[in-house]
Amino acid sequence: MTTKHMEARMLGARVRVAGFGDGTIELWEPYGAGHTDTLVVADDGRRCWFASYALTAIDDKGPLVARRDALALRREEMTTSLAAIRARHVAEWRKAWPGAEHGKAIIGRAIDGALADVTAAALNAKLGGSNT
Repeated sequence: MTTKHMEARMLGARVRVAGFGDGTIELWEPYGAGHTDTLVVADDGRRCWFASYALTAIDDKGPLVARRDALALRREEMTTSLAAIRARHVAEWRKAWPGAEHGKAIIGRAIDGALADVTAAALNAKLGGSNT
């Protein structure tokens, strides 16, 4: 499953929210820092943001996607992407950057830093830390 499949599962899903009623998921943003990641439009037209874990699926598509699963998959995709970018950067190291040779090391450190941040976030999540 990819993050696109997860998003497709969430968008348009019929849900029930305690104290709000039944509605449809219009927008799902699980990658932000806030936990109110799902915009629900009620049957009467009201719109409100909710935490996805507070929603109950009422359609026949199965359970909703857990935010932690979306975040874990996103970290996995980012790690794979950054590792490929780093490998390409190393493979093309001897390629000239006229007037910007000093930039090679700066870009390399930035890629390594981003990769380290994603890896640390994944480790933190596995150890029970924040899910953001």
